[in-house]
Amino acid sequence: MVSRGTNAAITSFVLCAIALLFVVARLAGRKFLVKQLGVDDAFIFAAVCFSFGLTATIEIQSHYALGAHIQDVQPDQYATMYKGFFVGTFFYSAALAAAKISILIQFLRFFKDKASRFVAWTLIGLVSAYCLICWIATACACRPIAMYWDPRVRGGHCFQILTFWLFSAAFHIVTDIALWILPIPTLVALQMPHRQKYSLIGIFAIGGFGCITSMLRLQKLYVLSKTQDPTYDLLAGILWSSIEVNTGIVCACLPTLKPIVNWISPKILQHNSQHRSRQRSLQLTPSMTAHKVSDGRASDGTEQSDSITLCDEEMGLEHPQQHGAEGKIVGMHTLKGEV
Repeated sequence: MVSRGTNAAITSFVLCAIALLFVVARLAGRKFLVKQLGVDDAFIFAAVCFSFGLTATIEIQSHYALGAHIQDVQPDQYATMYKGFFVGTFFYSAALAAAKISILIQFLRFFKDKASRFVAWTLIGLVSAYCLICWIATACACRPIAMYWDPRVRGGHCFQILTFWLFSAAFHIVTDIALWILPIPTLVALQMPHRQKYSLIGIFAIGGFGCITSMLRLQKLYVLSKTQDPTYDLLAGILWSSIEVNTGIVCACLPTLKPIVNWISPKILQHNSQHRSRQRSLQLTPSMTAHKVSDGRASDGTEQSDSITLCDEEMGLEHPQQHGAEGKIVGMHTLKGEV
């Protein structure tokens, strides 16, 4: 029977794999289609690397006491598990900070007003500083540091670690809400087709799911602060930490996937159109086929054009000739390359 700890490690690995898939798609689109990699791409790549580091520590913890009842845990198992947890807190803080900084740098790509740019830079400073504070607080949580993972150590002291975790969770919720709200006024003011504008707003609004995961993690940490069975109840908090980090990475990638989606979608629609055309041709009688040969090419060509037009509409794009003002066309292409 698979243990609860092993299930948590597997779940975390799957989440990391999904996040990595989004990061690879993002980097491929930026590198080969937009032809422009940015600092935000470096931060999101760092975030997914830190996320895999967090998963590695969960895997280590799962082999010892994670998810087991405290009465079934040996002191050495408890100490080894909490060593893994100690290291994992560094990866967690770094991954979350890198993902949020990546999002904020994306915002700076299209924020033109001074107020929005000031808020974005302020949040970058706060997130960076708080990540450093978390590292220092974790490293100095106990004196001697071995008390962090081994309750058999005597003669030292630890500050209220769980209280600090709860405060950290609240800080992340506040910054998540700020990231959710910050880009909406700028997006609403952009000069672009309404469908494209609303699709962009919707994509950025999905970032609100990261706020939900932070709230759920806070609830698990509150339960942990009251528990008498820490090795058992710690599992939920750790798992939600992985969910929070990888959700943040995916949300950071969503607004940047438009170039690769635009590149893939017409090819899929064109392939499906050609496949349906071949199926219809096979169903026709020889006389009907001979009668339709001259029309078939035009029909196929029309379907292909319609498919591409349909794809453009689904993505919220319009062809340049549909715009009367050249400035709007330039604005659209600039946004497509930057966002």
